[in-house]
Amino acid sequence: MRGVLGALVLLLAAAVAIPFSYWRRVPPWSLEGFSMTLCPCTTPCPCRSGRRPTHPACEAATFVHVVRGHYGALVLDGLKFVDVADMERGAWIVVYGESATPDDVEDAMLRVAENMLMPRTFFAPLLAKLLGPRLTVRRVQRIDYEVSENRLRRWVSIPGIIELDARLRVDAEGRPQQLVPALDMLTNEIAYADNLTYRYSGPDLPQPLDYSGRQANMKTFHVTKEDYDEGRMLAQEARTMGAGWTPRQRAIIAAMREAGELRPDPFEY
Repeated sequence: MRGVLGALVLLLAAAVAIPFSYWRRVPPWSLEGFSMTLCPCTTPCPCRSGRRPTHPACEAATFVHVVRGHYGALVLDGLKFVDVADMERGAWIVVYGESATPDDVEDAMLRVAENMLMPRTFFAPLLAKLLGPRLTVRRVQRIDYEVSENRLRRWVSIPGIIELDARLRVDAEGRPQQLVPALDMLTNEIAYADNLTYRYSGPDLPQPLDYSGRQANMKTFHVTKEDYDEGRMLAQEARTMGAGWTPRQRAIIAAMREAGELRPDPFEY
């Protein structure tokens, strides 16, 4: 009996130690830059408002360029990466980073992503270790990124693996034409774009994907750990797909409108 009790005490201690250690070690972080996502859904993308995707599986590709950023004292300026993920079920994520990226910078970015996904409850880090998505990180020689002179069109390529090409939909004055509140880990708003090319031939799926002509969106972002700690992000309420906006999300969107955050200004980056 004592042996069983001792084992239970050790198990409980471990269950408390994991989240306690996690919450103590996460430093302040901040990311600022540009991102775009292409996926097989129709436009507008239902996933972005908490509804089920229009495609049986939502293999979305997201490119991120961190113009300015930090994780604690570590500078993340200039970081580029592409992730391809099962957006509906959250079962797997493949992240492609450049081989020239220092190990500590790559590790810091993964910790930022982990912190974004972590519910702000004490035992969440323990559950994340047990139930989190299957994450694979791959290094590639380079991620090519080009921007048109007017900043409306963006090209991203990892030779032999992925090609992304999208053009922002704008009005006559060059402002985003379809700027909407949305579920996104980096921002609470996205602007729809034309998906000109989305091809992926990585080793993670049984056959290559070609979702050219489907949904695409772009966004500039400035997000911090404080935004997540204080529950300001729409994506923090995205626990199930299919229910639409929650009351908390509607309150966030109303505050965004009141503050003028959904004003379609030209992209900064």
